[in-house]
Amino acid sequence: MGRRWIATRTMSGMPGEGGSRGPASSPAEGLRLALELTELGLDLRLQRFRREHPDATEAEVEAVARAWLLDRPGAPLGDAPGRPSTRLRPS
Repeated sequence: MGRRWIATRTMSGMPGEGGSRGPASSPAEGLRLALELTELGLDLRLQRFRREHPDATEAEVEAVARAWLLDRPGAPLGDAPGRPSTRLRPS
């Protein structure tokens, strides 16, 4: 199986300006990229919600963010076997 190549984003937001193209060079770089992509996905989801609901309160936007982050399509209890964790679920 071949390597997956990912275009990374630099601080300026433009690929190629000091950034690299290719697989993450370390586990830490891979985690940083995953967290960056999660943040970007959340920003896009909230931007869409605000566009569709211009009168939404900040509490409603927060609720959408929480629901999006906690939703696990196809894996409602997480991705690993074992006892489900409740530490990130609302009480």
